[in-house]
Formats: sequence, structure tokens, C-alpha cells
Amino acid sequence: MKKIIIFLVTVISFTACKTSDEWTAFYYPVNQETGVTNILEKSGFNSVDQCRDWVIDKAGSNTYYSYECGKNCKMNTQFGMMMGCEEWIK
Repeated sequence: MKKIIIFLVTVISFTACKTSDEWTAFYYPVNQETGVTNILEKSGFNSVDQCRDWVIDKAGSNTYYSYECGKNCKMNTQFGMMMGCEEWIK
């Protein structure tokens, strides 16, 4: 019985210590008149679905845009000001 309790406490401790993934949205709207693309970025989403919802909300009626959602992104200064993410999803 004692071994089971120790095992359960260990499993719960490791589960509680795991940090959740954070998703960052990268939204690239295109201005039809100028062809210029601005980059809008927002982080702090708990899921890729929340990331996509933010992009759709930002796009509104604009159908000329692209986007990406990145998981656990960090700035990579080794290659300039590039964002490095564990995973990219469109």
C-alpha cells in the first residue's frame, strides 16, 4: 500500500510540474491597393484553436491574408530577430 501511495504522489507531482503549451499567432494581412503585408503577432493562447480564432477575428472581411500558429515560440537572436517555435501549424 505504501508503494502505491508513493507512486501516486510521484505521478501527480510530475503531472503538476508540466507546463502547458503556449501558442502564438502570426497574422499577415495584405493590403490590396499597395500589396504591402504587415505582420501582427499575439501570444498567450492555450490552444491552436484559440490562435486560429484570433486570426479569423482580426481578418474580419479581409480575404487576402495568411497566418501561422507557433507552439512555444521564443526569439532566436542567433539568426537575427527570428522567432523559433517547436511547431508551426496553419
